[in-house]
Amino acid sequence: MKSSQIRNELHILKEKVRRNPANYKTYYNLGHFYSKHGNYNGAIQAYQRSIKLNPKSADILNSLGLALWNLKRYQEALKHYRRALKISPRHPDAHLNIGNAFNLIGDKANAIAHTRFAVKLFYKTKDKIGKRQADKQLRKLMSTRKD
Repeated sequence: MKSSQIRNELHILKEKVRRNPANYKTYYNLGHFYSKHGNYNGAIQAYQRSIKLNPKSADILNSLGLALWNLKRYQEALKHYRRALKISPRHPDAHLNIGNAFNLIGDKANAIAHTRFAVKLFYKTKDKIGKRQADKQLRKLMSTRKD
């Protein structure tokens, strides 16, 4: 994507936020834009505003966790993944991400359990990309497993 297209897309998103500051989806979309372009601090701010407007969205909490994760703020990310799972216990992305977090802290059993569950959920929702990603993570976990 050309820089002029990126600036234009950002301008459009900011204009939508300006016109409708009470719409959580506009902040969520702005957060996705920032994340996609590596501006994780901008994404965090947008997701936090979105959460203030809609605190019961597992998708927003999971996305906030990802942005925090990318800034190596692992404990904060884990907190938001857990909040997402409290709201939506069958959220496949949150299970995959929390599995990754458990792997980072050396808890292979929980990492494998959450990742396996994510594979199952992605399969049920017919999300081929998510399932492929979860399968890859599970294979990596199983290959490094120490019993």
